[in-house]
Amino acid sequence: MSAFLELPIEILHPIVLELGNGSNRKCLRSTCKGLSAVVEPILFSEIVLKTDSSALVWRSIPFCEALCRSEDAFRKDQRGLATYVRTLRVNYPYDDASQEILDAWRDILPIALCKLVNLKSFSWEMSRNSQGMYDQVFEVISKLPSLSEFTLAGELLGYSDTIRLDCLHNLRTLLINVRRFPNDGFEKNIFGPLTTTITNSPDIQTLQILAPYSPSKPCSFIDLFKSVLDARRTPALKIKNLKVENLKMVVPVPAMIMPHLQCLSSLEVRSWYIGIGNFWNVLRTANVSLESLIVVCDPDRTLLDYLSHFHSKLQVLQLSGTPAITFQESDELADLFFGSVLPIFAGSLRELKIQSSYEGRWCIGMHNLETLSSCTNLESLSVCLNGDEIVDVMGDVVDHAHSLPRLKSLYLSPTSTRSCRNAPCGPHLRMNYYTQMSRILRETVENLQPTEAHVGTGLCILPFFYTVCRTQDGSLKYEVEEKRR
Repeated sequence: MSAFLELPIEILHPIVLELGNGSNRKCLRSTCKGLSAVVEPILFSEIVLKTDSSALVWRSIPFCEALCRSEDAFRKDQRGLATYVRTLRVNYPYDDASQEILDAWRDILPIALCKLVNLKSFSWEMSRNSQGMYDQVFEVISKLPSLSEFTLAGELLGYSDTIRLDCLHNLRTLLINVRRFPNDGFEKNIFGPLTTTITNSPDIQTLQILAPYSPSKPCSFIDLFKSVLDARRTPALKIKNLKVENLKMVVPVPAMIMPHLQCLSSLEVRSWYIGIGNFWNVLRTANVSLESLIVVCDPDRTLLDYLSHFHSKLQVLQLSGTPAITFQESDELADLFFGSVLPIFAGSLRELKIQSSYEGRWCIGMHNLETLSSCTNLESLSVCLNGDEIVDVMGDVVDHAHSLPRLKSLYLSPTSTRSCRNAPCGPHLRMNYYTQMSRILRETVENLQPTEAHVGTGLCILPFFYTVCRTQDGSLKYEVEEKRR
């Protein structure tokens, strides 16, 4: 053991990390004082505190109490437990704690947070248990010298007070997922303070805002930067990763926001039933070239125009939705995409997902299969099929997938029939059709006859997890590899 402990710390740390879960590390920590000193900084670097009744009583509150003990409570000549914590997540599985337990939790958490002088990342899932703590917690974490990443998520039924995001500053990563927060009061209690946070974080690189759904009065994307634009900041923000959901994307004065978007490399926009406005034109004018683009909204010609003017290597492209126009216009856009836009990135794409809400020419078929064959660097492909073409085109689709040298994942799915778009068919009829087409799709894959050329490609057909397997009689078929074990 003494020889083991004499190894350089650069060797011991990777060994501890290879142990994986916390219980293995805890066992090693209990072996001797020497190993305890090696393991503790890793064991306590990432902490998850849950806020259900049992977790609060037996783990979360006692852990916070341990953080708050005086230095004499720790081993002499050793750093305190609090200095090891780099990442802290406060999660709620469900609210079932008594008022007495909640009072103890609300008293101890802000005090414990004060001790985390090396905390870099704090994630807070809010719930009923969080009420009454907003001011204290944000005031405390705003003073932590190393905090650079903050995440807000969870579920609230109402706002008891403003959530003091405006206390935060100098963040590099800000992730806000409040889909399950009420829309009534969102603008005042979260969105308003959020604009100040962005202004106070000039080096922010990753920004995620997932707002509650509000078709009647959504908050505006441009208003996120209101304080920045009013201050006429110089230099501009350098946001690299941006994800927004349920925000109105219209940009009234493009010239003002364009400098703050020019460093973007990854963009995800989710905007169901909320107009995207001129946002794609703004990106095109600003010459914003992305490596990753995920769009979950109604694609239109301005999006395709923007895509066709990229100047960099797009590696990830996901398009989901169906244009809010006629099916004929939708098909024309699909032909434009597969015929003129997709070939631009054929050599650079690693991941491609085309998920149409309804059947049509956005689905994969003989009309666009050759274009996909030119995407030779694809590693993941997800596409839909028209229900009446599944049997006829499946063999060609899978053959083309096997021909792509790097493709390891092929996700195939049906989608809704066009008759469901305007007809009052109801969700149960949509689900029945989807279930029926999924069964046909699966049976069609099972009945395919793989060739020797398909062996060893490593292609997995999802969601069935089918790969080419050799049966006991030597023949080949698609089946779940687990079956054969």
